[in-house]
Amino acid sequence: MTPAVTYNVGGGNYLVAWEDNRHGQWEIYAQLWNCAKQSVNAAVRITTNASHQLSPDVACGKSPTGCWVVWEDFRNGQWEIYGQRLTVAGALAGGNVRLTNNASIQRYPTITRNPEDTGCALESFMVAWQDSRNSANTGTDIYIQQLDNLGALCGGNMAVTTNKGNQMYPDLAYGTTNNAYQVTWQDHRNGNADIYARRVNPAGAGIGGDFWLSNLAPSNQSRPAVCYGSTPNRFNSVWYDMRAGNLDVYGQRSGGAGGLV
Repeated sequence: MTPAVTYNVGGGNYLVAWEDNRHGQWEIYAQLWNCAKQSVNAAVRITTNASHQLSPDVACGKSPTGCWVVWEDFRNGQWEIYGQRLTVAGALAGGNVRLTNNASIQRYPTITRNPEDTGCALESFMVAWQDSRNSANTGTDIYIQQLDNLGALCGGNMAVTTNKGNQMYPDLAYGTTNNAYQVTWQDHRNGNADIYARRVNPAGAGIGGDFWLSNLAPSNQSRPAVCYGSTPNRFNSVWYDMRAGNLDVYGQRSGGAGGLV
């Protein structure tokens, strides 16, 4: 269930990760596939503990960096975010890495890479997720964590937004022209679900404040996704939208330097 896929530059193929119940609990598996839709290796079991692991996402770097798989994990009695690095050949590189460590709920991770080597390592990655560590005051928030290309954390968890009302279901992309990520999420600060975003630098520090992507819509907007194009330096966010009374897909462009387009 819930597969995720990305292109593996180092291997010239695709990495697919998914939730798998073959051992009686939900675990994370991954496998490489080529452009002819043929498997390159056997499916790799990423998690082996007696609890549930769900919602994987994947990102690969340049050769020989390899790939990262991230997911939400219940092995410690609450949902937390874990990751695992894979080689370009799809084999495990080290063990599972714990990205969060607090007595609250962290869910729905998403990952992307920094292709410009402007992060903490020769090539770095950024993970975002929804986080309830401040739930008594602000509800669920959006946090991020930078990873290096060798399987380690760079610094600690950093907050993208801690506004009151729940912030949920993040996605993120990296903009090469202005050397910044855009993190996009579902936001309930106005009493209904809207789509907001914020730019952060390669180290994870916020650039400017949150901005509203769906501010003309009084109904619910949810589950955003974002991508980046260097020509003409734009992010494009899309989401589910109920403004017409049924579930449609809407989108909004924003500039690599911030602001709506």
